[in-house]
Amino acid sequence: MNAVIFDLQDGFDDDEVIIKIDGRQVFHKNRVKTDLRLGLADTFTAPTAGGTSTVEVAVPARSLSETFPLDSADSPHVGIAVCNNRLEVRPSRVAFGYA
Repeated sequence: MNAVIFDLQDGFDDDEVIIKIDGRQVFHKNRVKTDLRLGLADTFTAPTAGGTSTVEVAVPARSLSETFPLDSADSPHVGIAVCNNRLEVRPSRVAFGYA
């Protein structure tokens, strides 16, 4: 069993956020808001089965959604931001830094 660390980053403003991995809900939270001092709204760890999984991210009130493949061994960190009225997904091999 592998795990992925998700960082909800810039652009969240009292949003409901839902994240699923392979159809299984791993995160659902209301009132997600970016701390502008850090550029971080929330962070959480979700287990994966390993190999390539399908990740779905939704911000329903803004009609935003994104679905993408993720290899948790190759990219154990994922940054998600709202920018220009769309979701940006940033898979990474290394953890993100915040000031």
